[in-house]
Amino acid sequence: MVKMLEPTSIVVEHVEDDRKVFVSRVPLNFSQASIKRLIEGSVGADVVQEVVFTYDNDEQAIGGDSKSKHKGYAFCVMENVDSAAAAISLGIVKGGRTETSKKSHTLYLSAYKHEAKDEKEIPDICFLWIHKRCPYGENCKFVHHGNGGVLDQRAVSAFPKPRKCWDFKKGKCKMGDTCPFSHEGIEPISIKEKIDRPSSEKDCINWKTKGKCRKGETCPYRHSVSLREQAIAKLATNRPGESAFQTVAPGKRTSEPLSVRVFGLNYETKESDVRDFLAPCGTIMNVSFPCWNDSGRSKGYCEVLFQSPKAVAAATALDGSDLHGRWLSIQAGK
Repeated sequence: MVKMLEPTSIVVEHVEDDRKVFVSRVPLNFSQASIKRLIEGSVGADVVQEVVFTYDNDEQAIGGDSKSKHKGYAFCVMENVDSAAAAISLGIVKGGRTETSKKSHTLYLSAYKHEAKDEKEIPDICFLWIHKRCPYGENCKFVHHGNGGVLDQRAVSAFPKPRKCWDFKKGKCKMGDTCPFSHEGIEPISIKEKIDRPSSEKDCINWKTKGKCRKGETCPYRHSVSLREQAIAKLATNRPGESAFQTVAPGKRTSEPLSVRVFGLNYETKESDVRDFLAPCGTIMNVSFPCWNDSGRSKGYCEVLFQSPKAVAAATALDGSDLHGRWLSIQAGK
């Protein structure tokens, strides 16, 4: 429905589409005179016969209504086909709402396309198909209907594709040569082979990093002798047995520590268990065993004071031993 707000001699529905120009990104404060002035300033005088706005209720109005706000686009009825083609070739026009406006706006001009009623009712129609550049062709999940087209692969192949296809790398790309992404320089990975690899061919993470595994022969993963030797050598480098005592310049006496700190205790471990575990190392003078006030359980660490430095050396030699299912970390105190 066309609402006639100003006298006009043109019946807009009967004007051929070749004389119409679609104008988008129109500011809400622009009027018919604003659009007409900008287009005629670039194309020629008196070439715009009418400007039609569309409002939120899909009502079209010639001229504009100061009490309503349009949707931000309109179409112009040009004097003839040549003037319409000249306006479309411009692409954009710039200017203010009035001749004295300081702020400049950009309006976009394009060919007017009449939307048929049957096309408007089709759901999920492909936007790229409408613009004749759908790269998916028959594999597109949207509807291809009406006047549209697919992307010319010959034209696309002349230019390098922007990004690599990660689906092709995973072995999942089903589009082949029609894929808009690059398949060059990518070796597909067989996910199935990676998942189906038996556990006996995978390295045990504890065996690889610590050189031991609680499960022993029942572990489903591989226990390689070379990996164990590498893990033990790495641990010896990071925590050498003799590095607990600091080295000083010759001629100076050093005070050797008499205590050790034990980390990694089981929360159910008690002070008596620690005393029994370290009793073979030497005489224990005191054990500082922190516990939680609410549950009375161990906090997971303690400090043991010995009578002699030899006992400290014997205790630190037990670093990595097992107590109540936990591997202990025993370090010399300061």
